[in-house]
Amino acid sequence: MNDVECNDVFAEELRSLYENRKLNFPTIIIDKKKLRNPSDNKLNKWLDKLK
Repeated sequence: MNDVECNDVFAEELRSLYENRKLNFPTIIIDKKKLRNPSDNKLNKWLDKLK
């Protein structure tokens, strides 16, 4: 189990990000972009855009 599954507050915060209310994790939010389980390349691409 992880923090999201063990903590109702964390779970609700994650569910609020998705219309289907599923616990889609890991989810990373960069600026206004939601990345669900991003690859290293995709994550680096979005991090580079912040520079």
